[in-house]
Amino acid sequence: MAKNLIENVYVINLERCKDRKEHIIKEFKKNGLTKYEFFKGVDKDAKQVKDMMSTNYVKKFPPCFRCAKFVCNCNNNVLIPQQIGNWCSFINLMKHIVEKKYTNLVMICEDDIKFTNFGVGVISKMINTQTFKRYNINMNKPILIRLGSALNNMHKFNKNVRMIKKIIMSNPAFIINRSFAESFLNNLKKITTTSDVYLHQQLVNRNKSIQHFTLSPLPVYELSYSKNVSIFPSEIHPKGINHKDRIRAKNHIKKLIYKRILCIGHPRTGTNTITDYINQLGYNIGHENMKNDGVSSWMLAVNDNHYPWGNVKNINQYHFDKIVHIVRNPFDAIPSIILENKYGGNQKSYNFRKRNIKKYLNIQLPDSNNNKTIKDDIETAIQTYVYWSKICELKKPNIVCKIEDTRTLKTLNHNNKKIIIKRKNKTKNKKYGGKIRNKPIITKDMYKNVKPELLKELEDFCKKYNYKYIL
Repeated sequence: MAKNLIENVYVINLERCKDRKEHIIKEFKKNGLTKYEFFKGVDKDAKQVKDMMSTNYVKKFPPCFRCAKFVCNCNNNVLIPQQIGNWCSFINLMKHIVEKKYTNLVMICEDDIKFTNFGVGVISKMINTQTFKRYNINMNKPILIRLGSALNNMHKFNKNVRMIKKIIMSNPAFIINRSFAESFLNNLKKITTTSDVYLHQQLVNRNKSIQHFTLSPLPVYELSYSKNVSIFPSEIHPKGINHKDRIRAKNHIKKLIYKRILCIGHPRTGTNTITDYINQLGYNIGHENMKNDGVSSWMLAVNDNHYPWGNVKNINQYHFDKIVHIVRNPFDAIPSIILENKYGGNQKSYNFRKRNIKKYLNIQLPDSNNNKTIKDDIETAIQTYVYWSKICELKKPNIVCKIEDTRTLKTLNHNNKKIIIKRKNKTKNKKYGGKIRNKPIITKDMYKNVKPELLKELEDFCKKYNYKYIL
């Protein structure tokens, strides 16, 4: 297959995708291709991906990287780790091609391609010195020849085999030279789109010296895009080709919903009250239920598959412009937290926090019903409050609001109107299971028997959030 011009063939393959590797070996053997090598692909959870996504080198949402809107109808509006892994694979391969100093052509394939019945013949007929001379292709300038598409829509054979200027997203298979690889790297200043758009559209528009063509009819298509022909699940976006892939698709996030505000904190520290305060500023956020502008919910400090209350199923599908962390004087909050831990949702509240404190901080809390004394209750309340606050801090909130002092909320007054928040003084005891539970009265002396390490945690919290440590 174009023996004289194609120096090497690279197949990008993730090490864990052994079925795809076996497929390519059989597919190439079937078509008489023996000179090729596998190139290690970069997986979505690789360090290279994480490092790249942690910088401004990768365009962040919002806005949508496709249409530049904050709210749009694009079904994929945020660059996800799978797409950046794909990017890293191509970047690494382009660097490798430059380092190898190839003088002729290199063919690049993904590991799920299939040749049409006439595919190898088309490539052999068109990738040769005579054809290049006919199309005035200069081997000393950048070359890009597209061989395949995701969809099986240009594969009908006709005798009029030719190179056309039509731009298609041809990541499944394409041919380049070293000069193109150099152009790929030199023009890549920031990742702002998917690799196929950059490779086959943006780059050829930026560098007019690139000689780019698409073979017609296309000799290659892929086996992981269309449900009708897929035998492999897509490694980028699941298509639901089988039961396992349908489950994966339900949990797959490729689009973020833009919301303005998320308020988080610990139960009984003011997430309900702050909802009213922020709505007084002209927003429409809900308490535990997502509304037009956002939500206030202590539960949404964590990513969890089963939130005990509210209409949010997956917090990862939202992007919040501002995250507000609500805190309250711990000595006022602890009596209320004790009731929440013992009775909140028949202990659903406590068990939810206990599970996530273990997950995020690797700290094991006791079962709440094991608390036999007021000392036990106080210690558990200190733990849930302090540790949950540490989890809230992991969200990197933009604003910290002490529920006793709403001045930090003034940055949310986007209309610059003189709005005076009407403060509420909620002192009523909360009902649990339809019954009013009286908050325990906790004196300073009751704290004396608390474990010293927990008192130290409490003191550190007070220092951090500028509350008076009364003990």
